[in-house]
Amino acid sequence: MNKKSQKPNLFQIAYNITVFLLIASILVSCVGEMIPVTGGKANWLGSEPPSNDDVDTPVIITLTDYDYYGIHSNENATNAPSDPVFQQGACPVDEYPGAILPEDDMLGFHTIWFRFEAPVSGEVVTDTIGSSYDTMVGVWTRDGEGNFSLVRCNDDIPDFGIPSRVSFIAESGQVYYIEIAGRHINDYGDTMLSVYYPGLAPTRTATPEWTPTFTDTPTPTDTPTPTDTPTPTETPTPTETLTPTATTIPCYSLSTNVNPPDSGSVFVLTTPNCPHTPNKYVKDTIVNLAAQGAEVQPPTEQYAASAAASSSYSGTYASSATGAPDVTTCSWSSKAWAPNTSASGDQWIELTYTTAAPVSKVSIHETYGGGFVTRLDLIEPDGTSHTVWQGTDTTPCNAWFEPAFPATTYDVKKVKIWVQKVTKQIDAVKITNPPNPYSFEKWDDDSSSPSRSLTITNDTSVTAYYYIP
Repeated sequence: MNKKSQKPNLFQIAYNITVFLLIASILVSCVGEMIPVTGGKANWLGSEPPSNDDVDTPVIITLTDYDYYGIHSNENATNAPSDPVFQQGACPVDEYPGAILPEDDMLGFHTIWFRFEAPVSGEVVTDTIGSSYDTMVGVWTRDGEGNFSLVRCNDDIPDFGIPSRVSFIAESGQVYYIEIAGRHINDYGDTMLSVYYPGLAPTRTATPEWTPTFTDTPTPTDTPTPTDTPTPTETPTPTETLTPTATTIPCYSLSTNVNPPDSGSVFVLTTPNCPHTPNKYVKDTIVNLAAQGAEVQPPTEQYAASAAASSSYSGTYASSATGAPDVTTCSWSSKAWAPNTSASGDQWIELTYTTAAPVSKVSIHETYGGGFVTRLDLIEPDGTSHTVWQGTDTTPCNAWFEPAFPATTYDVKKVKIWVQKVTKQIDAVKITNPPNPYSFEKWDDDSSSPSRSLTITNDTSVTAYYYIP
């Protein structure tokens, strides 16, 4: 006789399912603890970690066209004791107000590493928009001993979901390390990493969006059909690959000239603004210029900046003749220079000045004995020497000797004074530069105002013309 079929007990079935899930969770946790690891790293999944699992073996990012986008998996990635800590309150959020930070100091899970060298200085954005799990991102620098310094870090983008995003000002040539970590132990999967310079990166044809993946809630049935092996949820497939399409912002140079040479000056009043090439301007930048002539003067008087001598009397030095006068009386002083009376050959002192310019007068302060200069040479920047005076010096003690000569038409960088081999001293040597005789006449576009503006549309050269009234 057939037994009467019995109706299933739904409460008992639900209880059995609950027990089954609890036991499965405990087994997964135990397996994670029993998997052998090396190097002190914790591998929760037990398989081979990705190649960029460690900071010393990062994926090298090259910011071609100032843009990078890649898909990387952190499945089977590990944590190392040397991984830096995402510190609570240490992640600046000024660029993204309301950004969510780690709720406490933590390492994150399944960390993977990336490295790039900034090609130019400027703002860099790094985000994980489109990743299949809850990410954390940190940007770090390292010193020669491998110590980390935090640049930026973030957990969640406000009003966006669980991806992460940071923005920071990169310095050209600086190496940066990007760390991507899972927020929780079960956060791993596909990492969608973007690194780019806003404004310099090409226009993107698609913007990845984060779409959360949820597991369907089981629907109880009268007669559940258990399966031997649970079917894992498939890893989400990224919807579209970013393709750069634009070119780098065009920048151009500006050069200025004066005619005749050294007759005046052209001042560029607008700072170069090219983000990727120094001393250039972005196309269509308006640049302001100013030309100045006779009112732009080299120093009216200059004292020597450095000095050398054929010899020096004991306790005196050639450098004592540089700068303004130090001695005010007719007396021997270690603050003035004297030649060594026992030295062989002609004696001289050569003084160098900061600004090369025409000279109309040389004033020599003789402070002990007086009257021992025999010759005066003026030397151009290229080393050409001109003897402008030679004769007898009758200057009294503690007075200025000013030999007469015509103002030079050439620039003078050095003064060489020849002296007798006697115990007398020079304290300072001053040169006087005559006024610039030139005045501004016009620009190369025939405009006569010293002030001018122009729009940069290509590499540009401008010339200011001067004349002697």
